[in-house]
Formats: sequence, C-alpha cells, structure tokens
Amino acid sequence: MKKLGRFSSFLRNLFIVVATILIAVTVVYASTTIGSNVNTGGTLTASGDTSLASATTTGTLYVTSYASSTGGLFTQGDLHAGGTASFDGSVTLGDAVADVILSKGTFQATTTALFTGAATFYSTVNVSGLTTLATATSTSATTSDYLMVGRGTPTSGNFNYKGDLWVKDTVEIGGYATSTSGLFTKGDGHIGGWFTVDGNATSSGNFSIGKNTNAATTTLSIKAIGASGQASCIEMIDSAGAIKQIYVNGNAIVVQAGACK
Repeated sequence: MKKLGRFSSFLRNLFIVVATILIAVTVVYASTTIGSNVNTGGTLTASGDTSLASATTTGTLYVTSYASSTGGLFTQGDLHAGGTASFDGSVTLGDAVADVILSKGTFQATTTALFTGAATFYSTVNVSGLTTLATATSTSATTSDYLMVGRGTPTSGNFNYKGDLWVKDTVEIGGYATSTSGLFTKGDGHIGGWFTVDGNATSSGNFSIGKNTNAATTTLSIKAIGASGQASCIEMIDSAGAIKQIYVNGNAIVVQAGACK
C-alpha cells in the first residue's frame, strides 16, 4: 500500500509539472490582450505582428520592416523614408497656398504630372514626351526638336517637325529677328518700319508699295549704283513678252530692249 501511495504521489507531481509547462507555453505563444494602457520607460520590442487600433507617440516612431494602415498615417512633425516610398492611390501634398513642396533630387513622373496651381522650377526641366501648357512664362526655352505654340496642325510643306517653330496666331517680336534660311508666310505680311533687302527680292504675284490714300503720295526709291557706275534700272516685260529695261538719263526716261546689266 505504501508503494501504491508513493506512485500516486509521483503521478500527481508529474501532472502538475506538465500542466505548468503547457500553461507557460500557451501564454508565450498565444495572443495577449491588454485592456489598459502600457507604459514603458525602455524599449518595447515585438518579434511578431502587432495590430494597433491607434498608436500615438510624442517622440519618434521607427519601422524597420513593413507597416500598413487601413485608416491613415498622420504626423505633425517630419516624415522620413530612408528607402523608396510607393503610393498606390492619390497623394495630396500641402493644405495651403503658402505650402512649399521641395524636391532636392529628381522629380520623375512616369505617366501624368498634374499641377492645378503654379509650378516654379529653379533649374532645368527635361521633357522627353509631349508637354501641353495652357500658359507658360520663361526667361529661356530651348528645344532640340520643334516648338508649337497654340493648338492646330501646320499646313506649310516646309514644316517637317525638325527644328521648326509653329505659332497658331500672331507673333510679336520686340527685338531683332534674323533667319539664315528664309522667312515664309502664306498670308499677309506687315512691316511697320523700314524693310531692307540686301540681296534679291522676288514675288510670284503683285508687289505693292504704299496704300491707296488721298492724303499723300507714294514714293518708290531706287538709289543703288552698280559696281561699274551704272545708274538704277527697272526691268520689265512688255505685252509681247520681250524684256525691256527702264532707266533715267538726265531728265529723260529711257526704255530699251534687253535686261538690266
């Protein structure tokens, strides 16, 4: 009987030890719910996932791995992302006109970049695709291809989208304009001041000087002197198709056959 009692006592003690171990394991590996606040003066470390209905810190919150929120992430201080920050939805930066969105590196938009207000760029803006601007003001603009101002399609055969400039409406140049090739217009051209041609000037239609007015006369001046001292000459074609030259000899106007030389 003594042996049976000792064996029963041994089984009872073994059961207590096993039960204690199971309870400890359950407490360690199961979820822990805290119904009140937790204050810690040191470091709080969670080796697994942590689900928080709300988290507030007056200091710094470091997340070395993955952090997600079904609500929102709000900070009244600075937000720093040491790596890449990806946003699947819309991103709103700033809530006042005076807010400044500063990018010290490269700002790259792979699809559409929309600015509903003013955008100021203090350095070079490189655009590899099409850029549509309702209004643009710049102290300097360059393009390695072509530049179109206004909406429309060029109708001139000279516009080949290679170093060309196309303007939908009026072009006003306050300074000096030069062209190493030519100046082409399909409509009327108006020169408010002097118009000087150093080379040849041709016209496939009418060439008019002055305008119809009863207030003053219209003056055509031909004052150039040839290299060998010839006077000015006007070359015309008569009704028979022959070339005639007209020039002034003293007070007389001379008309004779042949081209001006």
